[in-house]
Amino acid sequence: MRVLLGAARVGDVPATRALAALRRGWLAGNPEAEVVGVVCSDAGHDLLDAIESARGGERVVVPVLDRDGARSLPALILLVDGTAYVQAVDVLGSVIDPDGASDVPDVSRDESGVSRDGPDAVARRTSFGVGQLVLAAAATGARRVVVGCGDAELLDLGVGFLAALGGLDAGALASGALDAGAREAGAPGVPGTAVGSDALDEIVTDARAALVGTELVLAAASDRTARGLRGAASALGGLVGQETAAAWDAALAPTERTLADAAARSRRPDLLAGEGVAPRASAVPGSGAGGGLGLAVLALGGRVVSGAAFVAAETGLAGRAGEIDLAVSLSDRVDPLEADRGVLGAVSAVARAQGAAALALGRTGTLDRRAGAPHGVSAAASVPGDEDGIEAAGRRQGAAWRW
Repeated sequence: MRVLLGAARVGDVPATRALAALRRGWLAGNPEAEVVGVVCSDAGHDLLDAIESARGGERVVVPVLDRDGARSLPALILLVDGTAYVQAVDVLGSVIDPDGASDVPDVSRDESGVSRDGPDAVARRTSFGVGQLVLAAAATGARRVVVGCGDAELLDLGVGFLAALGGLDAGALASGALDAGAREAGAPGVPGTAVGSDALDEIVTDARAALVGTELVLAAASDRTARGLRGAASALGGLVGQETAAAWDAALAPTERTLADAAARSRRPDLLAGEGVAPRASAVPGSGAGGGLGLAVLALGGRVVSGAAFVAAETGLAGRAGEIDLAVSLSDRVDPLEADRGVLGAVSAVARAQGAAALALGRTGTLDRRAGAPHGVSAAASVPGDEDGIEAAGRRQGAAWRW
């Protein structure tokens, strides 16, 4: 019996350790099984580990500014065959889960998830360090730079990211006047509104010039759009309050228009679909990842892609699995969204292509048989969020799924 074990991060357990624990448990429950273990990622976390485990590469450490723009911190670049992979989470910090709570303990928030520093602190955060990281990655001579990104606890629509690429100083950006619209709405200032439309157009132009000859890809772990009900601001509702999040969303309208127009100008014409068919950049799933970082990437003429499917393709998941009898997905969540575009979806697609069974294991969420059937998921079960618990769950499931 050949079994594919595809494991991503579970709670605070990184994907590599989660996979090791699952493999130990599975072989304890079914010693005769031939196990193929694959480190998986939705690109929000553990992107570099997933790529490196499949393709090797060289890691480079560079200093960048943190999300508060207050101190320098080390961030990693993985270089593989002309592509540089980086992770926004190294700069932007914790990733928000769909329930509005961070998946990483954050001492800056109280027990209810509200920032101890208040909305003002969240509003001051910037993606400037991600721009520094991409600039350093491009300087290595990489022909392509891939940014892994999930939801993050900031909302600047990537203006800080663009400013860093455009050669601006972080201090100059932070000292800019707050947007009048935000003040009229009674909301604290939003970093993404600190630059006027004309100045932002110039910043985009300079940022494009800095990346000439380099393809930019944002692999999004989130399907959030830049604005709206499923927009980047809505991800912050649990941190700053729904009323403030809605006011911030409204205040970002001028910035969103400027960036979406820039994206439209840089978009390559689709000769098959024709003009007028492509969605507005701010409505593209993933454009709201990283507090709107996806929209900034689109404004530069880059691409925003679904993280888990992209990582599966980059790591050759289907080819490495070979001919299997069972595919097992281990991820933090198991729900219809994860089955559609998450690691579970990527792993179950391998099983579906071969007519093999698929088992979904996750720490949170639910997926009943009716919801899992379209994705070829045969069954789902929960696992604890620690390595011992994952190993024990693997042992039980390995003993149960054997033939």
